[in-house]
Amino acid sequence: MQQALPMLKRANVMVFLVAALAACGNSPAEDGRDDSFLDDGKADTGGIAEGSPEAVGVLRVANELTKSQLDNTVGLAAKAADNIAAYRLGDDEAANTSDDETFTTLRELDSIPYVGPVAFGLMLDYAEAHNWVVATSGCACDTSNSCQSSCACDTDCTTPPTPPAPSASCAIAADPCWTACDAQNNSTSTCKSQCGTATASAQATCWQTCDGNNNSSSSCASYCGSTTSWGQQECWTTCDGNNNSTSSCKSYCGSNTECGDQACWLTCDGNNNSTSSCKSYCGTGTGLGDKACWETCDGNNNSTSSCKSYCGVDTAEGSEACWLTCDSNNNSTSSCHSYCGDGIGRGEAACWNTCDGNNNSTSSCASYCGITSAEGRAACWSTCTGNNNSTSTCSSYCN
Repeated sequence: MQQALPMLKRANVMVFLVAALAACGNSPAEDGRDDSFLDDGKADTGGIAEGSPEAVGVLRVANELTKSQLDNTVGLAAKAADNIAAYRLGDDEAANTSDDETFTTLRELDSIPYVGPVAFGLMLDYAEAHNWVVATSGCACDTSNSCQSSCACDTDCTTPPTPPAPSASCAIAADPCWTACDAQNNSTSTCKSQCGTATASAQATCWQTCDGNNNSSSSCASYCGSTTSWGQQECWTTCDGNNNSTSSCKSYCGSNTECGDQACWLTCDGNNNSTSSCKSYCGTGTGLGDKACWETCDGNNNSTSSCKSYCGVDTAEGSEACWLTCDSNNNSTSSCHSYCGDGIGRGEAACWNTCDGNNNSTSSCASYCGITSAEGRAACWSTCTGNNNSTSTCSSYCN
């Protein structure tokens, strides 16, 4: 549920920006490494809450623009643009691979080094200028005829709200045989006999074709199967769209794959099932499943301890989500370490960021957080040098 708006207004962001620009002369304003635009009470967002139209617009900017556009068009400082782009690429630093990431909350975006109130204000300005901030109240348009999507109160707009976007790694590549067969208005049965479902693309496109032909979820399951990650995802999407229960969808679709686990958690959460129920249906142990579990559990206002009993921390995504959840619940670094461990990949960086944010010494943080990944080592060096330690001392902690 969307949180109440904080006291400050968006004008505060602009006042901050103007003051920052004035202080720096003609140099572009730039956030410090650990500047936060959430600032516990979300004051630095200028009254913008998670899930609000402004938040959605800012996240679109962070997710959809290239590094060059973030730098040169939006006007972000190079460090902010670089770090946003790096986060989206994932651990392997390559685009369009299984570990690519998207920002789904302001909290995730706020955790990126050098993304603070200055960067937030610039991204919000870009979103508003490009009509990416869609009104949710008031009808400053004619709602008497066709749907006008910019007016959320337009009763002609009967399309269901867009669900949370899955990870970029779960964007399927359409199978050419199924696409051609469907274009010729053949039945799902005919296309199955001609194209098969031996590949992930074929299985996923089978589900899309079958759903488009208005076949039932049961019939589509018999044609398409759900043995691949993409196939499971499209099965869950189809089954949920047919208003089947989470239990029924689980019987058709299964889980235990990256995209399947994520789709299961999104469906189950959307059906207002409890975290405990969703755990019984949906897998963890995959990166996307672990992440979706933590986000669902945290969104249901469960404690970090309860979420740990449901959700995994043995993947980079799960490890990071654990540290972010634990930190947002105002637990100590020691407590978070007992739940989340040293961290894995981005989880190591989240550990260092949490520990540093809690004003622990570099020595203490080194006892909590790992340095086995590039992200962990980078966060260690950033913490250590930020604490004014010598290169020699930092090397002893971070190498």
